[in-house]
This record gives sequence, C-alpha cells and structure tokens, in this order.
Amino acid sequence: MGIENVAMTTFNSTGSQSVCRANKYKEDTLIESDFLTKCTTKYINGTGQSVITGSLKGFPSGLPSQTSNHDIFNLPDDIDAISNINLTLRLGFDIKDGRDAGNNKTSFANSTAVYFSNTLLLSLIDKIEIKLGGLIVDTLTPDAIFARNLTENGITCNFSGSNIDTLDYPNIYTNFNRPNMTTDSFGATTSNGTQAVRDNIAEWSISIPFTGRSSRMNSAFLQAGSTTNTLSMKVYYNKFDPETTFLEAINVPSTNHEHEGLHQGCGGKWPLFGIQKLTSNASMIPENWKWSTSVTVTTHTITETEKNFIRNNIVNRVLKTSESIEYPDPKDIVSPVMDYTVPNADYSNANLSPVPSGIGEYKQISFDISNFDVNCSHILLSLRMPGVDKDGTFITNSPLSQPWPFTKGTRYDGGKLASSASGADYGPWPKKPLFDGWWSGVNDKESAGPLVPENNDGDFMMRPYSKIPHTRYPTESLPVVYNPAYGLTQTNNSNIYEGTYNNGILENVEAAGHDISDKFLPLVPPVGYVNNWLDSVELVIGGNRTGFIPATSLDIKNLDEFGLKNNKEACGIYAIKLADEAFSTAGVPFSKCNSIKLNIRIRTSLYHGTPLGNEAWQGGHQHSFHITPFIYNKNWTAQDYPKLVATAIGTTVQTTVGGSISFAA
Repeated sequence: MGIENVAMTTFNSTGSQSVCRANKYKEDTLIESDFLTKCTTKYINGTGQSVITGSLKGFPSGLPSQTSNHDIFNLPDDIDAISNINLTLRLGFDIKDGRDAGNNKTSFANSTAVYFSNTLLLSLIDKIEIKLGGLIVDTLTPDAIFARNLTENGITCNFSGSNIDTLDYPNIYTNFNRPNMTTDSFGATTSNGTQAVRDNIAEWSISIPFTGRSSRMNSAFLQAGSTTNTLSMKVYYNKFDPETTFLEAINVPSTNHEHEGLHQGCGGKWPLFGIQKLTSNASMIPENWKWSTSVTVTTHTITETEKNFIRNNIVNRVLKTSESIEYPDPKDIVSPVMDYTVPNADYSNANLSPVPSGIGEYKQISFDISNFDVNCSHILLSLRMPGVDKDGTFITNSPLSQPWPFTKGTRYDGGKLASSASGADYGPWPKKPLFDGWWSGVNDKESAGPLVPENNDGDFMMRPYSKIPHTRYPTESLPVVYNPAYGLTQTNNSNIYEGTYNNGILENVEAAGHDISDKFLPLVPPVGYVNNWLDSVELVIGGNRTGFIPATSLDIKNLDEFGLKNNKEACGIYAIKLADEAFSTAGVPFSKCNSIKLNIRIRTSLYHGTPLGNEAWQGGHQHSFHITPFIYNKNWTAQDYPKLVATAIGTTVQTTVGGSISFAA
C-alpha cells in the first residue's frame, strides 16, 4: 500500500484536518463528498465571439484630438453579456525588389528592413473611452492598460506577423537573403538583386480592461435588461503614418556608390519602430501600406427565465473596474533644480552641475488622487518615459527620435591602418568605403549593419533605465577585388568587382558595449519604465495615513497571494494593497472619502547623470532625470516628461432597473 492511506489512518478530531473534514456521517452536519456530491444545477448559457471592424480606414494622420485619429467600435446590442474585448491592429506593406538598386548580387547592402516593437499598438494609443449610451464609463490610458494586463493576465500585448526574416529576429521584416533568381538563355540560374517580399503582415492584439472584464460570468458586464444603453469603444490614436514617419530613410539622396557597400537610410522612432534602407534607389522603399483595426468581443446569451427576472426586478452586480490619474506637474518629478536656460547653439551653457547638496536620499512630491471614485482594493503606481512627444506625434527629428542604430568598424587609410583617414582617394581599397569610411579592421570583413534591441517592448519595456543592449543583425562581408577595368563598364564608375558574401563575423571583437562588440550599447533614447525610482510612499485618506511604506514592500514581483500574477522581471510598477485580495469588495470606498493623496518619495539617485566622456557638453545627463539638453536636441521641457500614473483598481456596482443601466461605487 502506498502513502495515500496515511491521511486517512492518522485522522482524528483535532488539528487543522478536523475543522473542515470528517471521516464519518454526522446527523447535525452537512458533509459533502468530492466523489459523490451532486453538482449545482445552473441555468444554461451560450458563449461566442464577434468581430467588429474599426471606423478608421487609414493611418491616423492628425493629432489625438482630431477626428482623423478616432476609431469607433459599436459593440453588439443583441447579446446579454460581455466579458472580454480585444483590440487588434494589422499593418500590411510590401518590400520591393532590388534588381535596379545598383547591385547585381543579392546582399545585405542591397536590402530594406522594417522593425516594429512588440508593444507598438500601446504606443500608438493616446486613450480609450468606453461609453454606455452617452455616458463615459471608462477612460483608459496606455499605462493603465499595461499595468492591469501585466498584473492580471501576465501578458500585456500580443505581437505576431508573417514573412518575418528569422526566428532569431522576430520583429524584423526584410528582403535580405532573399535573392531574386533569374534564368538566362542557356539555362543558367543567377541571382539578380533582392527579391520582392509582398503582403507582409504585422499584427498586435490587446485585452481592454473595461468595467466588466472577467473570466467569471457573475462579474461580466450585463447588457440584458437594457433597452437604451449599449456599449461602444472609442480609441484615440497618436499620429502615425509610415510614409512620413520614415521620412529620413525615404529621402536619402543617391550617391552613386551604393554598389560598393552600405548606404545608410534610417528612420523611425527607435526603439519603437524603424526602417533601414540600405540603398538610395527608390525601388527599395516599402510601399502599399495598409491599416486595419478590429475588436473581438466575447459575448454571452442567457435564458428567457433569467431575462424575465431582470425585467421585473432591480439587479445589482459587482464588476471589476479601474480609474487612473497622471501626475499633473511632471516637471516636479524630473529634477530638484529646474534649469530653464535656453541652450545656445553648441550647448556650452548647459547646466551639467550635480544635484545640489542638502537634497538628501529622496525628493518628496504630493499626488492628489481625490477624484478616484472606485471601491479600491489596490493602487498601481508607475513611472515611465514615453516615446511619444507631448503633442501626441511620432516625429523622426524629435528629441526622443533615433534612427535605427548600426555598428561600424574602424576608419582606414590607403594602407588600411590609420584610424582617422580622410580625403577622397583611399588607395586601392574601395573609393567608397563599406560604410562612410568605416572598415572592420580585417580584410573582407564588413562590420556595418543594423542592431537589434535585446528588449523589443519599445517604450513599455521593463528594465533598468539605461542603455539597451543590442545584438548585431547578421551582415554579409564582401570579398572585394580592385578592378579599374570593371569600373569603366559601370555608370557609377565603381572599381569594385563583387564576389560571394558571408555572415560578416568580426575578428577581435571588443568587450561588451564597444561599437564592434556582439553586445553593443548604442546611444538611443532612454524610454520605458524606470527601475527603483520609488523610495517609499504614504497614502493619506482624510486624517488617516499609512506611514511611508518602503518600495521593497510594494514590489509587484510577488502578487500571487493577492490574487494577481507574479512578475519576476518587472520593474517600475508598485502595488499598494487596500484589501485582503485583488477586487475584494472589502476595499476602501474612495467615493466616500473627502481627501486622498499620495506622498511619494523619489530616489535622488535618478538625478545624478554621468557625462559621456568628451561629449558631456552634448547633454551628459541624458540617462538621468536632470534637466540638461538631450544629446544634440532640446531640454526636457521640449521632449516631454516621464509619466507618473496612479491607477486605482477595485469594484463598482452595476444596477439594472427599468431598462436602464447605471454604475455606482
């Protein structure tokens, strides 16, 4: 006999076993059996999914406030309940071939690549409004959606696509390594440039945490019994148009030297999205861009018996809900010392001084959240640097914009030795170097090429607020043969005769962080959630206060006992618990509280920037919250500020009576 009998033989009337278990019949006690007790009989219900196409048929070309950027979804009014809404964005585009791009051999130097982050849809959303008839029930911001999906579902945004280059680089679409094969009159097959890649699809899907999202039917939004109120969803997008957003790459001028190597045409808003057009030939520009949106709604039907009951009674149901507020004065977050000095042309007047003495370990701000109305079980507090300008636009030359970063080798001269070669004539090596004068340092080894971020979550990445490690995308080297006679036959007067290509493996790779290392740290905008920004926080409700709770006690890495998802790799988001479990009705009814505020202490370590060697005058504190010029651009006042967001999460009561629906905390 196995050990399954031990629990039975050791059972007695004492100990924790005896509280809720018995081993024999008792006349005065209702005892159920895991094996024999009949299940509870319930009314039958039906479940299905419906797809609604968005009203926006083209790219959002205006600002979020303009109707050109609004997407409206009218949810079904002939169903009884809604438990889930998924918003989906699909982008389609073609990458043309490179047969006329100045190269008769398919190569990395004759290709186009497009990159999208995993969370691009979240970055495109300004806000989402859920309406019940004419009443706005929910106003959801991207930060609130991200925080709730992270803690409740463990998945924030789903990304997938077709025609993606490799599994190692799942976010890149390219025609690199796709030769266009042709057959001559003798039957010989040769490659002729890069092949066109048509009908590329990139797709994102997000679960919307509206009031009533639930996997349990007793807390789903109940539409049955309503004769006038139906749900609709309105999405406000930031400005996004690939053909104008990627303008930097599209407008790269022709140099007549693309034949010999890389012609860098980069655009986008890195690391949210980007394009790298490695030839100036117009044929290589992605085209036929398509935008389409939809929502997939999980719907339910109930029996006529239940519907009749709803019609003739007042029905109250507890639903999950949330509200969010963004801190109204973000400049207070950024720096203890505000420097509004307008920078001069070379930024020589930039304030690069350290944080003044006396500030201490933290800076304290007061965040008024009295407008919250929810019966709150927990508050999520987050700090994130967005990748969108404060006017809701994605502009390629903005302070937060960065072209797709690339690796490069070492400068060479005629002898391929010197590190600072200049002049038009570089000797027997290619007149036009592999990349603007850069050479790998090893003959026939090409180092220039796009870099791929190791974190593909764009401006919703959860990582330390620092540079993003990048890995070199596989390039192709070029065994070059100096051949003046060959140049006489070329319209661009190239003296380069090209042979086969390889994977561009570099020799003598430097340490991590160096520009020719496998783990390169390019200077890209610091976006995403800020790690360890919170020192402590105090919740004050009227005359009651929690005292300052250490940030380590609010970490969302361990939330399973609270009824939420653990997030071991998460950073920048903290949870203040106000109930026994998430969405408990025993939370704090904020609607009955007169004054509610958060006293937040921000670590001053965030304000100490480290100048980048000799480039300190260019804005050396760019990876801190100190007010200094950002690289070659403007100061923080022009590049937008970090978003400090408080999201109160809990319950509300849906009341259905007389054909109408209302909500009250």
